[in-house]
Amino acid sequence: MKILEHLQVVRKKIILAVTGGLLASAGLELFLHPHQMIAGGVTGLSGLISHHTEAQFGVVLLMLNLPLLLWYFRYSRHLLLYVLPGMLAFSGMALLLSPVPALSGHPLASALAGGALLGWGAGLMARCGGLLDSLSGGLFRFSISRRLLRTDQGRSDSPWLIAAYLLPLTLTGWLTGWSQSLYSAIGCLAAYEAASIVFNGWTRPVCVITHHAEQVAAAVHQRLRSEPSEKKAHESQPDKQLLLYQIHVWELSRFKSIVQNMDPLAEWVEVEHMPERY
Repeated sequence: MKILEHLQVVRKKIILAVTGGLLASAGLELFLHPHQMIAGGVTGLSGLISHHTEAQFGVVLLMLNLPLLLWYFRYSRHLLLYVLPGMLAFSGMALLLSPVPALSGHPLASALAGGALLGWGAGLMARCGGLLDSLSGGLFRFSISRRLLRTDQGRSDSPWLIAAYLLPLTLTGWLTGWSQSLYSAIGCLAAYEAASIVFNGWTRPVCVITHHAEQVAAAVHQRLRSEPSEKKAHESQPDKQLLLYQIHVWELSRFKSIVQNMDPLAEWVEVEHMPERY
């Protein structure tokens, strides 16, 4: 029975990976690439090469990703089980959709729609343990909602990873035009946010560390109708208290403002990245 259950889980994850690859490919080929917009990372570099040569995007994508995937394989042997099906679906669907014209003639609408589909696909693949892009391990570190909370999450990204995402956008500006680069950046932001929502859901666990727990809790309840799921004293600083909340992504900025107004010295972090000393 355990073997059958395991096989069912594996099959479900592979289906999710393939579905994610198909959605991401639709976002690129039906919205972004017809307007010469690109994504970040290896996917973006593949798009640039495809735009300025006669090479097919799907073929270039596989050629650039495979060396990095083989390098990852040295550290995680099960990685290819979920990565390859999704990436093959991504590349294969790109080949099929490349002759299809854009579904939207407006570049801004295409950037948002294409980015949302790309991010949705990337989020599905990440949830099953796969990767849309061999550099997308840091995909969710660029989420706007997490930056609004000023967590230290982004600091763990190495400079080469950040450069790998920014380089295609810069090259797009030089080679195609800065308007395409701007729309590409908008599409990337939409993709990062969509992927973060698919991967993490619509709420974020947040911990507030404050000297004024009662005032902060009362203000949050009055403005957002939200109660802390847990309240306890700080282990190393007894004069502070910890308030644990589940906050909707659309209310993170408002939540931050409420906390700052009540206690400008308050600290907050997402619970999944909270240091153990808290």
